[in-house]
Amino acid sequence: MAAAISLGFIAFAALALSAMLSGFRLSAQAY
Repeated sequence: MAAAISLGFIAFAALALSAMLSGFRLSAQAY
C-alpha cells in the first residue's frame, strides 16, 4: 500500500515538474 502511494506521489511530482518546465520554456520563448 505504501509503495503504491509513494509511486503515485513520485509520478505526480514528475508530472508537476514537467508541466512547470514546459510552461517556463513557453513563457521564455514568448519574450
